[in-house]
Amino acid sequence: MMGQPRRRRTARLLVATVLIAGVAFTGLRGQPVDAAESGGLFDVPQGSGAVTLITGDKVTLTAHPGAKNGVRIEPGPGRRHIPIRTVGSGDELLVLPADAERLVGQGVLDRRLFAVKRLLADGFGDEGSKQVPLIVQQAEASRKATFGAQVSRELPALQAAAMTVAKSQAGQTWRALSAPGAVRKVWLDGKVRTALDESVPQTGAPAAWRAGYTGERVTVAVLDTGIDQTHPDLKSAVRESKDFTGTQPDAKDDVGHGTHVASTIAGSGAASSGRLRGVAPGVELLNGKVLGADGGSESQIIAGMEWAAARARVVNMSLGGEPTDGTDPMSAAVNRLTVQYGALFVIAAGNFGPAGETIGTPASADAALTVGSVTKQGAMSGFSSRGPRIGDHAAKPDVVAPGSGIVAARAKGTPAGDEDPVGDDYARMSGTSMAAPHVAGVAALLAQKYPHWKAAELKNALRSTTKPIEGTALAEQGTGLVDAERAISQQVFAESAADFGTIRWPHERPVTRTVRYRNDSATAVELTPRISGNVPAGLVELGAAKVAVPAGGAADLVVTVHPDRSTGPGYLSGWIEATDGAGNRVRTSLGLEVEPESYDLTVRAVDRNGEPVIPHFIGVSSLTGPELMIPSVPGADGNVFRVRRGQYWVSSFVPTGVGDETLVTLPKIDVSSNEVVTLDARPGLPVSMTAVDGGATSTTWRELYLVRSLQGGSVQFGTFWDDPAAKVFAVPSAAVTGQPFEFGYLEGQDAVGKTYFLAFNDQHRIPESLARKARDRQLARVEDRYVAQGHPVEARRYVTMWSSISPWGASSHTMVKAPGRRTVFFSDVPGVTWSSSIETFVDGGLESEIETHAERYLAGRTYAEEFNAAPVRTTVRAAHVDRGLLLNVLGATSTMRYPLAFDDAVPVFDQASLTLDRNHGEQTITAPRLGLLGFEVPPERSHYTLRAEATRQAAHTELATRIDCTWTFESGYDPQREDELLPLLSVRATAPVDDNSRVRAGRPHVLRGTIDGPDSPATDVRELRVRVSFDDGTTWQPLRVQRDGSDWWATVTPPAGTTFVALHAVARTGDGTAVDQTVIRSYGVRP
Repeated sequence: MMGQPRRRRTARLLVATVLIAGVAFTGLRGQPVDAAESGGLFDVPQGSGAVTLITGDKVTLTAHPGAKNGVRIEPGPGRRHIPIRTVGSGDELLVLPADAERLVGQGVLDRRLFAVKRLLADGFGDEGSKQVPLIVQQAEASRKATFGAQVSRELPALQAAAMTVAKSQAGQTWRALSAPGAVRKVWLDGKVRTALDESVPQTGAPAAWRAGYTGERVTVAVLDTGIDQTHPDLKSAVRESKDFTGTQPDAKDDVGHGTHVASTIAGSGAASSGRLRGVAPGVELLNGKVLGADGGSESQIIAGMEWAAARARVVNMSLGGEPTDGTDPMSAAVNRLTVQYGALFVIAAGNFGPAGETIGTPASADAALTVGSVTKQGAMSGFSSRGPRIGDHAAKPDVVAPGSGIVAARAKGTPAGDEDPVGDDYARMSGTSMAAPHVAGVAALLAQKYPHWKAAELKNALRSTTKPIEGTALAEQGTGLVDAERAISQQVFAESAADFGTIRWPHERPVTRTVRYRNDSATAVELTPRISGNVPAGLVELGAAKVAVPAGGAADLVVTVHPDRSTGPGYLSGWIEATDGAGNRVRTSLGLEVEPESYDLTVRAVDRNGEPVIPHFIGVSSLTGPELMIPSVPGADGNVFRVRRGQYWVSSFVPTGVGDETLVTLPKIDVSSNEVVTLDARPGLPVSMTAVDGGATSTTWRELYLVRSLQGGSVQFGTFWDDPAAKVFAVPSAAVTGQPFEFGYLEGQDAVGKTYFLAFNDQHRIPESLARKARDRQLARVEDRYVAQGHPVEARRYVTMWSSISPWGASSHTMVKAPGRRTVFFSDVPGVTWSSSIETFVDGGLESEIETHAERYLAGRTYAEEFNAAPVRTTVRAAHVDRGLLLNVLGATSTMRYPLAFDDAVPVFDQASLTLDRNHGEQTITAPRLGLLGFEVPPERSHYTLRAEATRQAAHTELATRIDCTWTFESGYDPQREDELLPLLSVRATAPVDDNSRVRAGRPHVLRGTIDGPDSPATDVRELRVRVSFDDGTTWQPLRVQRDGSDWWATVTPPAGTTFVALHAVARTGDGTAVDQTVIRSYGVRP
């Protein structure tokens, strides 16, 4: 919790962006200051925090060094008996309660509802959102049901409704939604990103203008961030406006993106003497504001689509989400509305290039005219998303248009408008967002010529008449660069494409498609088709050498693929270009995915009683890659997976009734034909760990997992039980060879005055010995001391176990009180380390968090852990990345371990500010809080001064009521070192404080400390001065400091009547890096 939080910007423009390097700023959950609110700051992606699932269960991710995350699971009220699956694959984590498995497997529940890292990244964490947004298709029998949710809008295009579920009531709503037959589909109402100089002539628009076509009497809808109707180029251009965000009743553009897009379509060029006209300056615009400064939701955009499709002939959408197979809510809405109204949806492909299969939603819709981007020189833009469509490998994008460095209308005073201004009235932007409106404008010119045409005719004409881009594949350019001149003048088009999608193995039979040519002219034409592109000779055959197309009629060309003639698997593509002697040129896409040798892998299961069961949670992973295919759709005889020839790992938790599960794994299965395997739970053995010397212990939680390192990443597969009565079994397995592997079991137990965190693992197999016991002498003993800071508090003591081969750590907790003490025992397990954290609560609310780094505890040894003890200090972590400086300033830290970020990571301040000065006043940036922030500064090496100031009156502490700290350093961007932390300093001190962080007045005590860098003591320390104050900083007394390298010590004697000690320290290293830190009330004093 920060002193002055700011809402996180969750929308992203579909313009070309530079990603921030993945610097490990760990243990942090601060929200970024919105760039729209504070100039010179940029958003910092957040990788940790808490999120409540639709089921009511809560998951918390904590970030740690080495790109690792701790995973804490808290079942919702009344849900302790529900096992919860955890699946880590690559960088994503799926946390799936067992009672949601079936609905996810059947496609009823959106898998994104359980992808916790994505939920946090998109702003759905509990800190930023108190609701779960859904799009719900009710079943016929429950058409009017709300399931205890709040209906925010009806969505007729999907026969669905947008709903919000209060996280505090999520469990109740889940019971209603998951009832048999209650719903047909439930999606996450996800976040959506908003995806002219030489560019307009590049499309051929001037030739269309000369022919009399400017888009007059054509209505084009712009669904975007709104339009600045006061801009000279857009005055009188907008016929109607509507806000779908609830933020701007007049649909004003508060971002700057929509204004730029609108003027590319319809700008008059008035502010440039006509030079920067839009493609179709005669059109009327509909202004649908579907995205605001804080982003937008899928349901908002679908509502905007419904409004626009009923009113416009062309709808431009320069926005998009993640790549999909075209069956998601927004894509489904595009398809349905296209049929219903005939409006053409022109949609930006996305900016996830140059990787393939990255076409985002709703551009992935069948009916969408999907637009990629080219430069003004006619080359593909590197950022432009490439096809084919993920899943079925359908040909996408459809066409390309200019999208790099586009100059169009500027909405002054907005983030996008002010980022790269070109004079007062224009701005330069790049992205497929800029390419789409060029095509929408050309579509409007064509719609003016053909008033009766619907979406299909417009789309076919635009795809058929493009200019090819040499040396560029179909998956990059579609049929080519949109050509307004040819689209207007030519009257022969193709009504379909030779899109074969995926051709499954075995490739025994030819596959055909039919391309239909239509001739709208008064003269018959004879076309000569030919194949070009990446198509091996003989693979594709055309049914005729000539195609005669009668005047006003159509003719078909049969296209046959012989997959057995392919030179190998993969995506093959090209074009069928049909020409005649009269200058007609008709381009048609030709694409096919030749499936590699693949087979059906059917997985069956029998429970411990020998009865057949169909588990809905089955993991199948290739031994050559980290992708885990879960869950699956059950068939009549089991769960069927389509897999390539190769070796696979299959695992599942096989249920035997309720509260009884058995882990079964088949470490290696050779698939060279259709295979059927059975997961047999009958040989399962009980899994347990018992503390023999614990006395009357109670099991608080258990977790069983498998993790395997594969090429390109690791896969983790496990289950968490919070129910002490749950029966947990596992079937011993064959040895795993060739890749690192680990089977692990964890169990937490509480006894009087003791807590046990027990674990065992095996790095080769699931072993035969699964019920184990441990005596206290076989464990590591840790004596915990929980120190208060003047006020008693309740705390939650978390422990996370880390495997050496997994990026995910398993966490659980016990409740403690500060001040207080407790003995904690840990298992000493090969390859396993433990980290701890303390969350402090006052009146049920989180006040602060302290976290330690991970370490191994050795059996038979006793350790002492101290949490929350004063003196308090200020720390910082910093890195220079391509966009500027990433800084995390923590105003009140106390833990005595490295790295320094693992401290009081949620300090509460009533008022705070952070000011960065570059080169003595050349640039100054101020943020209204501390925490994790990004400061936009140039890459060249510069001198910096960073000052943090804050005050607080917090319920959990009487210390650190005011801090004032200044760091001096030099830095510049080095791409070879962007993952390294800058060596900023902090002066650490320890004192012999009591359980309330106080020392005795009138008695001398030794203050000991270290001059710290970010992860270790500083080196080459040239100066250290320390002062103390006993009157909250009114007067100061210098200490006589003794030093040995970075270590220091001094004697302090608080006078009688003193209640607090303030510390002021100045330190400097040989390169000029320095810190000047003051903490008022750093620690307390008692009589």
